Amino acid sequence: STNIRMNLLRLTESSFSFQPNITVNINDFLNFTFSSLSTNNVIARYFDKIPLFGLPDLPGESNPLVDLAKSFFFWDENARKMSGFKLKSLNFKLTHNLHDWDLTSELTVKPVLKNEQGRYFYKYEPYFTFMVSWKPVSDLKTQIDIDEGTFELVN
Repeated sequence: STNIRMNLLRLTESSFSFQPNITVNINDFLNFTFSSLSTNNVIARYFDKIPLFGLPDLPGESNPLVDLAKSFFFWDENARKMSGFKLKSLNFKLTHNLHDWDLTSELTVKPVLKNEQGRYFYKYEPYFTFMVSWKPVSDLKTQIDIDEGTFELVN
């Protein structure tokens, strides 16, 4: 999925988010999902050649598709650093589906900027979630109507 947020008064406050997602499903038994989130907060440089916006010549890639592709150049560190798309999170989700309940575990890894003795670096911090959710039996579902202080059970 993608999300573009544009501020036409202040183009430098616009952003473009990209979240690819892939799910492997094993016949109503197990789902494995991998996704990542990258955000680009410098999309103004894609519009610097358009005279209507009146922007100066901004450094960096002016084609958003090429810029997005460069963010995945794992073999070229300089290309990744110059890309406007920055990694915000990696997510690994495993869902075990049973008839009455789901068991879900999710691992999210986020880069966090750290500063130790004047040296800045990114540290990847993991977050783990474990959840069991029960699916109510449809035959037991009821509806209660409340009208002027009286309760009525409706099937």
